[in-house]
Amino acid sequence: MGGEPALKAFKGEQEFTAAILTVTQEKSPKVVFTKGHGERAVQGRSRDGLERVVEALKQDNCTVEEWDSLVDQKVPAKTDLVVVAGPRTGFTFPETDALKAYLAEGGRALLLLDPEFAPGSGNRMVDLGLGPVLDAFGVRLGDDIVVDPKNALPLMGPETVVARSFRSHTVTRLLEGLPVVFPVIRSVGLVDKLPAGVTATVLIETSADGWGETNLADLETKVEKDDRDLAGPVPLAVAAETGAGTGSAMKARLVVVGDADFASTGGIANAANLYLLTSSVNWLLDRESLVSIPPKSTDQVAVVLSRGDIARITLFVLLILPACAIGLGIVVWLKRRR
Repeated sequence: MGGEPALKAFKGEQEFTAAILTVTQEKSPKVVFTKGHGERAVQGRSRDGLERVVEALKQDNCTVEEWDSLVDQKVPAKTDLVVVAGPRTGFTFPETDALKAYLAEGGRALLLLDPEFAPGSGNRMVDLGLGPVLDAFGVRLGDDIVVDPKNALPLMGPETVVARSFRSHTVTRLLEGLPVVFPVIRSVGLVDKLPAGVTATVLIETSADGWGETNLADLETKVEKDDRDLAGPVPLAVAAETGAGTGSAMKARLVVVGDADFASTGGIANAANLYLLTSSVNWLLDRESLVSIPPKSTDQVAVVLSRGDIARITLFVLLILPACAIGLGIVVWLKRRR
């Protein structure tokens, strides 16, 4: 805006990490995004798309592909991570079975599941067809919209949740002391008794004053906490893993977040949203030690010189240094003549 350029952060460590990954890893992890259900676009420049996410993955030495699971109902070979980002229609049984089979063999998946309303229903959310996948890990997906008036943004509606409460986990290591902004999010929790062999934890939750609003028909006119709503703290994201899969030494891992807006091009730059995304990916890919390094904040340093200082520097640079170089050249020449 006409002002002087200002250095806001140092990202050298991120660049060094990407370079180290390129030369030390035997292969680039293959990240596959599902498509065919209205998911967020991974190509093109759209505020709702995932262009920034794809850039971050490539910077971390990942290759990115798309998987049309309706056409090819089998997870592509050598896939290291499947990402389901904001589907608006349900997965079919063959697609769900393909995901279950992939995870049973030690696969990894990141599910970003927006609260999507069925067309014309008014108060009913779309059945995404992922129940069997979530059930295998003991994950409960809520049919609600989470609100947290205690952690709201000025001039934004109550459905915008600013999450500040994180459980201890590799994924949340970089989030302590920083908020994550979810424009619209549904609850994602765990069942009371996890399936055998599954370990899981809630990653993020609202304050005790938050709740999961279940009266979806009157969201535009009335949002009040009552006995039918999910009481806070409301879980917003979970991480789960199982033991080694059949015929595989790999543990299956799953991260589920009740929102995809936070990872969109328009939302990823907010607060610690990018840290949540990249940390989830790195944990899923068994790169705990390579959880993205946040940019270091830098202090602006200004050097103020008087006219006398400038004159002395000019004299030193234009006269003294050249004179020293000439004198050294004469000395060398004289020695060679002897």
